[in-house]
Amino acid sequence: MGSPRNRCGSFWQTGSAEQGQSAALLIYPGKGSGILGSDILLVDTLDPGQHAHYRQASAIIARSGGILSHGSTLLRELKIPSAILPDIPLEWLGKRVCLNNGQLSLIE
Repeated sequence: MGSPRNRCGSFWQTGSAEQGQSAALLIYPGKGSGILGSDILLVDTLDPGQHAHYRQASAIIARSGGILSHGSTLLRELKIPSAILPDIPLEWLGKRVCLNNGQLSLIE
């Protein structure tokens, strides 16, 4: 019997062997703007069960996740601009922002 599978030294969802904090990843390219937390959804993890909410959003940002997860695949199928961005400033919630090809910026 082989050894149990773990992240160390293996191809993980991000394509790397890192075990630290999630890195920023582009899920689906595009541009979406609106209020962070309502027009642009900010979620801790991607959940395919939130399909109806995802369809109504102009963009989706997850704080963690993998490029090969079911949620990421769903967002690519829906063609919704989306990214994994672990370090979103909390003071941006409720403010107008723009997600452009995985880069989030505050609109003043």
